[in-house]
Amino acid sequence: MPSLEHEALAMLFGNRPDLAAEILRDALKVPIPAYDKALIESGDLTE
Repeated sequence: MPSLEHEALAMLFGNRPDLAAEILRDALKVPIPAYDKALIESGDLTE
């Protein structure tokens, strides 16, 4: 069963997918190429 921390992070990034790029760019100083938008895609790899 996922932890409360896992669920909170999943909800946070699910509601605001641009946050991942912002954290990489601002907190970790990773250069991020220009992009139009961030999308949430299925992580289901059953096939």
